[in-house]
Amino acid sequence: MSDTPTSSPTPEQSAERRERANRLARARRWTRNDLDTLQALTEALATAERVDEAVFTGGSEGRARSLRSLVILELATVDAGAIAMDEDARAVAADLLAWNAKKQQTAASRQQKGEDLKSAIVRAVQATFPGIPREVAVGAATRLAPALAKLNRLPSQQAMVDAVAAIRLERWRQAVTSEREVAEKLQARQVRGDTNRAVKRFRDQRAIERVEEEMRQWRGDLGPVTSHRLR
Repeated sequence: MSDTPTSSPTPEQSAERRERANRLARARRWTRNDLDTLQALTEALATAERVDEAVFTGGSEGRARSLRSLVILELATVDAGAIAMDEDARAVAADLLAWNAKKQQTAASRQQKGEDLKSAIVRAVQATFPGIPREVAVGAATRLAPALAKLNRLPSQQAMVDAVAAIRLERWRQAVTSEREVAEKLQARQVRGDTNRAVKRFRDQRAIERVEEEMRQWRGDLGPVTSHRLR
């Protein structure tokens, strides 16, 4: 690392440092521990020229490993048990930390936007099915949200009906086989030599009947709805 005197950098130096920070940001996967170590080191060196290596690492192998990475990247030097950063390293580190802060802010904003959309879909599903259990509405919203995130809009009623039907059909396909009446009929069909396809079709029809009944109950006084999933 260059020993640039403590003074205002030239435009060329600033541009070179920014480009180096950009290369480092793109060229490697920065772990949370590496970034935390870089942050802690810049803070420790804000009021001192050097810090004691043993004190800084505090016996943590993770921090010691991250410190070694910073040395390899020429973002720090270790000499006689003391850690230092020159002006180039400090400037590059500041740009890297600013890049990470912006990245985290963008991720948090995207996550919040996704959560807001999901909450809106839950409310829309509940409006379509006033009597629906909340966990089923949340499941439908979770299924629908990824496809709608880029469009940033609510799903159509048909899409919500299909999502609810799909979730409940998956549940009832498993549940009906344990019902005594259905289990007996399934066994009788197997004894009779019906194909697996015919047995599954019987099971699925029983599951469809359960789903259709649930959806009628959850709609309440609203008009009936049908799903492509139940055809």
